[in-house]
Amino acid sequence: MRLRYTSAVATCAFSALAMVEIHAGCSSSSSDGPGSADAGKDNTSYLPPPPDGESSGDAAQPRKRFDVANIFPDTSSGSQSPSIDVYLSNGQKFDPLQRWLTNNGGWGDTDPWLAGDFDGDGHTDLLAVWTTGDPTSGSAPANFAVRRADGSKFTGSDWGDNVGNFSTKEKWVVGTFH
Repeated sequence: MRLRYTSAVATCAFSALAMVEIHAGCSSSSSDGPGSADAGKDNTSYLPPPPDGESSGDAAQPRKRFDVANIFPDTSSGSQSPSIDVYLSNGQKFDPLQRWLTNNGGWGDTDPWLAGDFDGDGHTDLLAVWTTGDPTSGSAPANFAVRRADGSKFTGSDWGDNVGNFSTKEKWVVGTFH
């Protein structure tokens, strides 16, 4: 099931559950009539279905608020391992930080981090793509480590070793591709 989202203000950059929507045109008005820069373009965003208990996408029912996560190399244990601080939105501001994960796994300055609901439980999880090889070679093995969210903390686990090649020139994206 995919939900349709249209906006009278803009249908440009929109993100749902931290998944990026990319489309050909953006509209700054509610219509794409003659003279519009985007006349004839489909500016509809298709969003993944909301988790249980969230809005159906109807404008009368607001969607869940987005929170902010800060992933950083924590050196407090004497090594560089990722820790994650979360700032929950209360609709007016962000609440003080909560440490959801401390010193879990390894850290690489070139490792991309992606967000998405990888386990399908309705919470936004985090994925680190990492390698033990030289990321500038283009042939280093890629590995996946997922930090699964449960609403109050992250739990780390490996989700794939040597799943392909890793390169600093590659761009990793998240979406519902099936």
